[in-house]
Amino acid sequence: MKIDLLIIGLSGFFGSIARYLVYVYFGPRDATSFPWGTFVVNVTGCLLIGIVGALIERSVPYHRHIYLVGSVGFLGAFTTFSAFGLETMSLLRNQQMLLGLINIGANLVFGFSAVLIGRLLATQW
Repeated sequence: MKIDLLIIGLSGFFGSIARYLVYVYFGPRDATSFPWGTFVVNVTGCLLIGIVGALIERSVPYHRHIYLVGSVGFLGAFTTFSAFGLETMSLLRNQQMLLGLINIGANLVFGFSAVLIGRLLATQW
């Protein structure tokens, strides 16, 4: 139990730093611009979780620490669909309906596609 918390905490530490760096690089310029930072984080996180999920399924024997590092720690801190919801609501409140709908659709389509691509990539390794 203690080692699990340490693993989650350390990998989450690095996931949150990675998320911040992506957000700073791609972050929104104002409340009416498309939230590229969160979009890039969500799609990248979906790609990575597709890879991690496929690798965990192939792992014999199943190694719980890989799951804790990949899915719970790093990616749990890296991806933020809560920010997605907040930013989408901000766009809608600021009469940016088209951008809000594009944000919803793009995150869903590209996110799910990235999970599939990640799984396909992982099966090729």
